[in-house]
Formats: sequence, structure tokens, C-alpha cells
Amino acid sequence: MTTYDWTLNGSGNWATAADWSPAGAPTSGSNVVIDTSGVYTVTFSTGTVAINSLSVQNDNFTLSGGSLTVSDGASFADALTQSGGTLAFGVSFANYFYGAYTETAGTLSLGQNASLGIDDGGSASASAFVVAAGALLDFNGANFTITGGNFTGVAGTLEVSAGELELGSHSVTIANYDGDGGDLDGTGTVTITGAAILNGDTETGSRTTVLEGTTTLDGDVYLDGGRVLENKGTMNRTGGGYIYLGYPNQIGATLENAAGGTFDIQSAVEVYL
Repeated sequence: MTTYDWTLNGSGNWATAADWSPAGAPTSGSNVVIDTSGVYTVTFSTGTVAINSLSVQNDNFTLSGGSLTVSDGASFADALTQSGGTLAFGVSFANYFYGAYTETAGTLSLGQNASLGIDDGGSASASAFVVAAGALLDFNGANFTITGGNFTGVAGTLEVSAGELELGSHSVTIANYDGDGGDLDGTGTVTITGAAILNGDTETGSRTTVLEGTTTLDGDVYLDGGRVLENKGTMNRTGGGYIYLGYPNQIGATLENAAGGTFDIQSAVEVYL
């Protein structure tokens, strides 16, 4: 399996053969390393390429067109910008955006059982995240905003483990949700059809979160901004901590157990109004 190293100590285009060692743009099945002595930008703009791995260690990466598939893991240490094309990650491998991810057009796709952690925030304004069943999309750092009209749901698991995920007015359907210390914000309806874990979770904005599967409340949960948390499945209170209705902004919130729902209190719980 060939490893291609970016040799130009400057910005350039992926398709320029002379900027790689060995000479020639990376071919299918190869490993790719981009690591200059400065902070430059490498742009993928055309063609269809499926590589084994991609490591962008000290530079920015831009996808403006074409299709780039990474089957065995990718990492981006600095900014990743997508203005078109398709960036796809294969099954069963972990991928990390350590820098900010900014998307204005195109598609970012996670295959079955793949995972993606976005550490440094960013925004997506035009296209969908395509998250297959069994895949994990984790917002685990700075704030991230989704403002475009095409983000309608996640077939796998959505996790907000740090920072804030701002969904605006989107109505979103999520197969599984893990709110582990982050903030899910916005005004549209969020429907979680499968398992949900709320542990240190904060939900703000005048939206309704509908829980249709099995939900575990473990640790503090914060609801505010007119948020309605509606249980239609089974909600289990398993750990200590508090449920805050109207915190931190004192605007108010509602915890509702709908007809047919079960709220199973398995440990002491205190509700602050």
C-alpha cells in the first residue's frame, strides 16, 4: 500500500502530480499525509478518489468539488472547509476534526459504524450530514451551528458531549441521542426514536424534544427557554442529580410524561423550578 506525502511547502491542488512523493496524485487505496512546515491549504476540487487513510497534520484542507472517500480513518488538525463535493468516511473507523469545520455546500457522509468527532466547532449552512445506521456523529468541543435546510435527521447516533449544537428552526429525527455534557439548542422539534441518554445535558430554546424509545436520565439535566421534554416511551431515572426546569436563564421549561409513556424513578430525584 503506497503512502503519498505532500512535498510542496505551500498551498496547492490535490491533482497536481509534482506536489506529491511519489510523483502523481494519490491513487485508490493509498495512505495520504499532508504536513508542511507552515500552515497552508491543500484543495481537492475534482475527480473521484477512494483512499485508505488521510492525515492532515499541520495545514488546512478544502473540498470544493468531486468525491473523496476515506475508508480507514482521517484526521484534520487545522481548518476543514467544504464548499462542494462529497466527503465520505468508510465503515467502522474513527475520524477526527481537531480544527473547525465550515461547510457551505456539499455532503459529508458517515458509513455504517464509522464515527466522527468535531472538536473545534464550526458551521454547516447548506447541506446534509448523512449519518448511516450504526454511525456516530459527536460534537465534542466548541459551538457548532447548522443553519441550512437539508439537515433533517441522523440514522445513527448523535452525541453532544461538549459545547453547543445549534439547530435553529430545523425539525430533526434522530435514531439515538447521547447528551453527555453538551447543549442542544434551537426552536424546531427533535424526535428521538431510539435510545437517549441525558447526563449533564442542557436543552434550551422553545422547541419540543420527543422521546419515543428508552431514555436514561443519569446526572443533572437542564431545560430552559420554553423547552418541552416529552416522554412517549420509557424514561428511567437511574442516577443522582437534579432536573432543572428553567435554568440557567429562568425562562421556564416543561417535563411531560405523555399518555402511554412510563417514567420509572429508580433513584432519588429533585426537580428545581
